[in-house]
Amino acid sequence: MCDLDGELFVKPCHQQEIDFYESAENEHPDFYRWMPQHFGTLHLNAATDIADLNKQLGPVAGLMTEHMKEEVVEFAHTSHVTDSPASGTPAASTPATSTSTPAPATPAEPAGDPKQQQQQASQPVSISSPWAPGRNTKLKTETSIVLDNAAYGFSAPNIMDCKLGTRLWADDAPAEKKKRFDAIAADTTHRSHGFRVAGMRAYKGSADPAELDAEDYRKYDKDWGRFTVTAANIVESMRRFVFNPSAGVADEDARFVCDLFLEDLKEVERMLSREESRMYSASLLFVAEGDGEALALAIREAKAAAAVASAAAAAAEERENGGRLRKAAKTSEAQKTPNFSSNRVDSGIGMGEDDVEVYTEGAVVSVDELLAGGGGDSDDSGDADSDDDGDGKRPKERKIYSLRLIDFAHAEWVPGQGPDENVLFGVRSLIDIFRQMSQSPAKATS
Repeated sequence: MCDLDGELFVKPCHQQEIDFYESAENEHPDFYRWMPQHFGTLHLNAATDIADLNKQLGPVAGLMTEHMKEEVVEFAHTSHVTDSPASGTPAASTPATSTSTPAPATPAEPAGDPKQQQQQASQPVSISSPWAPGRNTKLKTETSIVLDNAAYGFSAPNIMDCKLGTRLWADDAPAEKKKRFDAIAADTTHRSHGFRVAGMRAYKGSADPAELDAEDYRKYDKDWGRFTVTAANIVESMRRFVFNPSAGVADEDARFVCDLFLEDLKEVERMLSREESRMYSASLLFVAEGDGEALALAIREAKAAAAVASAAAAAAEERENGGRLRKAAKTSEAQKTPNFSSNRVDSGIGMGEDDVEVYTEGAVVSVDELLAGGGGDSDDSGDADSDDDGDGKRPKERKIYSLRLIDFAHAEWVPGQGPDENVLFGVRSLIDIFRQMSQSPAKATS
């Protein structure tokens, strides 16, 4: 259950997934960094109402929209179960205690006649029953986990769910499920690349209005990832996620986004190589700003902020290095030299005895001004609140992208057994694909 306008996401789950979230948060901080933020659990049943929901949510109740709360209550009433879930008794509700950004749940694995699905896949992408995060599963449980919503804060979030691994089933899976999942893996990019696109949506992802839904998204369901995306066309297929000229996305900006994902994927690969875990049917959830104008503005602002931060960091480092040099100079022969000056200019930084100044485009900016957001060629009027949003508050940072590991229903820690190579294969393939997309121009897509 996910309201893209709200900050929270509610996912029905069993105790094993809750335990994995809690252990990651408490014992594996490097891993938890890439998971949706965990705000606690909810116990939902036929007696659940808005007041009860607010009580269970505790301090984060205000982060969930009223519309979302109504959906959760309706879900609690219509999905109420009388028996305990197979994996154990539902956990007692735990109010949220932390704060922070998504992860819509991934769709269930497809079932049914493969031949019939092959015929369906040959037809144009359907928008009457499109893939959408978290709408295709019904889990028999009274327990739900409250997570942050990765799509929150974007103007038009593009979403892509990449299910990881060549093996998709856990050890305790029924034999029939193992057989079905093995068939899916063998016939899709799971086999060649260690992952499959389980679902995707792209804002204005087509120049043909007939291919867009009411919100101007082109949606690609799980069958698209199974039957249309192949080892031969996987890179071009995934370009649709970011390279969308119909949405006003410039190729340069799309490549910039791909490069951001690339760097994050490298970090995920390093983290997973250090951890000892096993995950089956887990996913990497990619979210990117899909509106070209909003994306361009977010990138400009991010680059400007990075430049300021870089200059400030360089100045601080120079201050520290200069201090050591001055201390050494006081005990050296150079100190005895007449007219010696410790003031110097190096790489755009002028250092005096008591301050550091940064030379930018002919202007002189102090470190304090940089940290405060000031600048030599700023056109601010001098009003401290000149860059707020009109209500005395600074505007929210515009989001460019988000990357999360999600879906831990079949995840556990395995001390002494080494890293999860089943998942790492897919991560490394994604690194290669995003490297290609960040370096080469896009081909026209429709």
